[in-house]
Amino acid sequence: MRNIISKKIPKDVTVMYNYGAGVLCGNCFCLNNVKDFTGFEIYETGKDGEVPGVAVRIANNIRMIKENSEKEIVLAKKENKIINLMPFMKSDCLREIEKEAGCTFYTDRAGNTVYGDNRFIGIFSPDGKSGEIKELL
Repeated sequence: MRNIISKKIPKDVTVMYNYGAGVLCGNCFCLNNVKDFTGFEIYETGKDGEVPGVAVRIANNIRMIKENSEKEIVLAKKENKIINLMPFMKSDCLREIEKEAGCTFYTDRAGNTVYGDNRFIGIFSPDGKSGEIKELL
């Protein structure tokens, strides 16, 4: 599956796999499936709140972006792929991922909700003030 996906993704695009990507394949629910699907090997660490905790097993071509309080890698990058193993992510962490992926920020103001699809981008601030937003083009 990973080879099929990789062939369709342009080289200048970063793909992010989230918690549990590929863990279920056919009738098998197994962490080894994650490696087959994403290219990242992960292992179980215990509980992270209500869900099983998992972390990235380090390899030569994997770069750590973020680790948890136990010093286990929960956010990593390899080539043009990022894996996020945090089941609950805060906005500052999402910003780290976006910067790592080379995304453009149109507003750095905390608390804004940004929505985008293939037709438009909407930025909604919690207090109704627009703040400073860069031009889109």
